[in-house]
Amino acid sequence: MVYLRITLSILLGLLSGGMVNGSFIHLGSKVFPYPSNFSMDLFYTLPLKYYLFPFLAHALGTLSGCLVYLRIAAKQACVSSAAKLHGAMQVHGPNHPKDKSWS
Repeated sequence: MVYLRITLSILLGLLSGGMVNGSFIHLGSKVFPYPSNFSMDLFYTLPLKYYLFPFLAHALGTLSGCLVYLRIAAKQACVSSAAKLHGAMQVHGPNHPKDKSWS
């Protein structure tokens, strides 16, 4: 069940990151339309304003995909880590000689 949740969170993170990325690229072409005589040979001669939205698209797409993944998968990781810690404390107790971090 844990692997299914992690796999689902990865897929949803990729999907949401791609949607944000594509939305910003589309929005950038509407805010700053390319010149009518635009050619891909002249791509590197464009002003800096044309590079703003692709930069934002990649940055915010990555961030949103990561946040969706963490929102779904990290919840499971925190629960399982807390359960392992609780189980270790029940077996050994907080003052067990092998565990020096509690003293």
